[in-house]
Amino acid sequence: MMIHSRRLLLGLLPLASLALMIGLPWLPQNEQRLIDFPWLDQQPYHEDWWVFFGYVGCPDICPDTLAKLHNAYRRLAVDRRPGVLLIDATAAADPAILRQYAQAFHPDFQAYAPSPAELQRLSQRLGAKITPRADGRGVDHSSAVYQLRHTESGWLLVRTFQDRRLGPDDFAKALSVR
Repeated sequence: MMIHSRRLLLGLLPLASLALMIGLPWLPQNEQRLIDFPWLDQQPYHEDWWVFFGYVGCPDICPDTLAKLHNAYRRLAVDRRPGVLLIDATAAADPAILRQYAQAFHPDFQAYAPSPAELQRLSQRLGAKITPRADGRGVDHSSAVYQLRHTESGWLLVRTFQDRRLGPDDFAKALSVR
């Protein structure tokens, strides 16, 4: 069984490399899964949402990723723009301060301060890696952005943007691929 898994993995690596070279810098989800996220159901309707885990005071990943999302968002026609959501990765943020931080990048951006249990559920369901720092100053987290799409069945995880080298055009381009 282990040999077959390795062969499969080694066979997929060239395909992933080829996808990156031909302009597919994000990875469509092989296993499209529904994400139960009642908070999104209560927001103004967007067919798609870009969801990112981060926190106020993050020194590098958060401001860089939010700036890219801002630039991608501005490139899109108003009727094509997704919702953009920053989820607090510490489960300890003041919701008003978190919202203020997200909206400093664009007034349309939203923020969600989940409970610790909700953060754990969402991060596990989306596959987000969040690790509290030993010094107690924030968390270590990835720069992954998750694209969710509204369907009749609920919120579907469509693709994950995982490469920090992605630019605004890569995010905008992904919305045009259905």
